[in-house]
Amino acid sequence: MSCRIHQIQQSNLANLTTGTQTAKLTTLAGARKDYFGDVVAISGNTIIASSYNATVGIHASQGAVYVFVEPADGWENATQTAKLIASDGKANDNFGIGLTITGNTVLVGAPFATIGSNAQQGTVYEYLKPASGWKNTSKFNSKFTASDGSASAAFGFSVSVSGSTFVAGADQQTAGSNPYQGEAHVFGP
Repeated sequence: MSCRIHQIQQSNLANLTTGTQTAKLTTLAGARKDYFGDVVAISGNTIIASSYNATVGIHASQGAVYVFVEPADGWENATQTAKLIASDGKANDNFGIGLTITGNTVLVGAPFATIGSNAQQGTVYEYLKPASGWKNTSKFNSKFTASDGSASAAFGFSVSVSGSTFVAGADQQTAGSNPYQGEAHVFGP
């Protein structure tokens, strides 16, 4: 699977003159075929990276997202700050295939989650940074699904946010009479 870019925010890349790698981030408990780093996002001094194929407890491919906050002395000495998982996650949800961050809000897609009786309908979880800072948690703030969700839609395969609006892709959703045409679902005020 190729890496997908899910979000581009304000860019200061014009100020980047050397193009030198400053750090390499890894998880504290990574495993073979977790696919850590396949999907990443950054906002301010916080980076999130998924391991959407990670085993959580007994649930193979449930998935996890890791939070890294830049230390005062820079990214070079950064270590994992927190691990986000879904308290209601199941095997093969692939939590983290879609993800984005803006400020203190992280949105994570689990496109193969079963919703009701709809296998692989998918969902998006919202996590808010606690006042005390990011820490390991399985407690999410909100959970979003498509109002017309159906089996095999893969809602949450991609996620992007701007301001108080976010969009979640359901790339396998049937639209009209077209199987796998896909849809983009917009949520906002």
